[in-house]
Amino acid sequence: MGEYVLTPDADHQLDEIASTLVDEINNGAKSIIISGHTDIQSFVGVPPAESNQRNWELSQKRATSVAKALSKRGIPITRMITTGYGYSQPVAYGHSEVAWAKNRRVEIEVE
Repeated sequence: MGEYVLTPDADHQLDEIASTLVDEINNGAKSIIISGHTDIQSFVGVPPAESNQRNWELSQKRATSVAKALSKRGIPITRMITTGYGYSQPVAYGHSEVAWAKNRRVEIEVE
């Protein structure tokens, strides 16, 4: 099953990222875009369409959990936009644990 709860390591990384994002906002950044992604693996025992839906929902939950964590660190929720892409934007191709792990991610962009 997919995960969207932050690990202690990810939580620590967000401390550092939040500091940078506060500086970006103070220097005129308008929004923080948080994009969640999943790997292409299907959920076991469900039809393909439902598996696709679950992957999309999981990617959105990943983005939302990062936004909530950043909000607790002083980033205004009104400045954040969250989006889930499911597995539609892979950074690694192939059917291996290495490729899947790279695709299970959250990206943060400043605009």
